[in-house]
Amino acid sequence: MDYKLVEDAIDKLRDSDAFKKSCTPDNRRTKLNQLGLQQEYIKKMRQATLQSWHFLINSKLKISPPRVLKVCSPYSQNLITTVNRLHVVLDGKISWEEKFFKVRGEKFFYRWKHTHPQQLYLSFSSYGISYMLDGVSSSSLTPDDSGISGVFNEQLSERLDHLDKEWKAAWQKSLLDADQIVGQFSGINTNKEALKFREKLRDFLSKTPGLLDVNPDTMLECMSIDPDDLDDLVKFLKRNKSSLMFVRREDFEESQKVAQVQKIMES
Repeated sequence: MDYKLVEDAIDKLRDSDAFKKSCTPDNRRTKLNQLGLQQEYIKKMRQATLQSWHFLINSKLKISPPRVLKVCSPYSQNLITTVNRLHVVLDGKISWEEKFFKVRGEKFFYRWKHTHPQQLYLSFSSYGISYMLDGVSSSSLTPDDSGISGVFNEQLSERLDHLDKEWKAAWQKSLLDADQIVGQFSGINTNKEALKFREKLRDFLSKTPGLLDVNPDTMLECMSIDPDDLDDLVKFLKRNKSSLMFVRREDFEESQKVAQVQKIMES
């Protein structure tokens, strides 16, 4: 690992003709001229890369025990898997001194190395992405364009690989243990969660008198259906209210069989 190569890349950017034509001042937002903007840009670039270099070399990866949530967005980057409608999530962060950064998603470190390398130093810098001064033209070169981030990543590739393997190992272990994790959560919280749900159910039924006489077994069967499918069923019933009185059990059974065959043929 040689930080001098990163400094050389920054110097190469500073001396390039393309950079000298960038950083167009906007008098409404800054009093610096073009040269002043370029100098400030390079200064902050050096500070950002150096801070992030030290951070990545010295930081420790801290991984919390997997958590189980009853409600979790399907788009959450911390979501590992869902078991019996309960969601297993994993939290982690890399930290050094008073700086820290949350780790999100199984391929977090891989993305840094291969997809968005400019995030490596911009995210850890105390400047963040605000290293770009007010008044700097949007046409200014980005770290990726300049090649700085490529050099930065190459020099820290071994360190990034180590963090990537450590995080992925914890992620995969949590995935393999998901059934057990959810089972332990359910065993510990069964009574408490049952009482909470009973209170919610009583309140719901008191406001929905049409369900008070429904067979409890039928209610339980309905609750075992995926809520999204239930929503679709409700929409179907509303569209076909006038036809419901003609439906027989054999009609439903026959339609299920035909639909299952059609699904297999389409797959």
